[in-house]
Amino acid sequence: MKRIKIQNCDTLEIFKYNNSKKWYCRFYVGYHLNNSGNFIRSTKTSSQQEATKIAKDIWHKFGDGKKNNFSLIDTLVSKIWYQKVLGMKTIYPLNLVRYVKKEAEDELNKKFGWQPFKHKHHESRFTRFYEDFWLLKRFGFDKRKAHFSSLIMTNQMSREEALKRVSSPEMDENFLKQEFEYVAHKLDLSIEELQQLLELPKNYYFNFKNKRWIINMGANLLRFLGLERRYFR
Repeated sequence: MKRIKIQNCDTLEIFKYNNSKKWYCRFYVGYHLNNSGNFIRSTKTSSQQEATKIAKDIWHKFGDGKKNNFSLIDTLVSKIWYQKVLGMKTIYPLNLVRYVKKEAEDELNKKFGWQPFKHKHHESRFTRFYEDFWLLKRFGFDKRKAHFSSLIMTNQMSREEALKRVSSPEMDENFLKQEFEYVAHKLDLSIEELQQLLELPKNYYFNFKNKRWIINMGANLLRFLGLERRYFR
């Protein structure tokens, strides 16, 4: 599947919801910047709201048979019970201030000697491998297009500059070979085994049990009521 980082990406969200009642918290501070690369999303990836059913189905079909105690949260619980009934809200203060990616990088460099990574999420070695190699090689899906589209929409990058960037890979073949070996070692796989996984038939969220139809129905209802602005296709 494209979305192989369900546990990594959604742990904070799940932790937030599962502990909100325990701590009597109604408001949380979010970390997303709408103009930093989060405008555009693929319709063939799963989301945190779908993670419960998909993850359980994948574990049922391909797991080792042991009970999986990793906590997940259902979309109906998070969207309806926590947000609508209990009134839980996430505040995104960074979206209320002016933010220009290049200016922020220059300021960090000037004050702290910080050096920018080549691209978004390259601070994580696995995420860099997953987004810049695995997604592109296995699914033909280049996440730079989504990231650059957000920068173009906020006048932080020209379309010509973005097209030039996506015309060539961020990492050369020799570097990718080293990263492939590193990731295989970290996953306790041989290079041949990881290569076999790369070449397996592809799966998407719709190949497993999911709740996309419920999400679509709920999103349409919320849009009709003026409570939702996103579109699911």
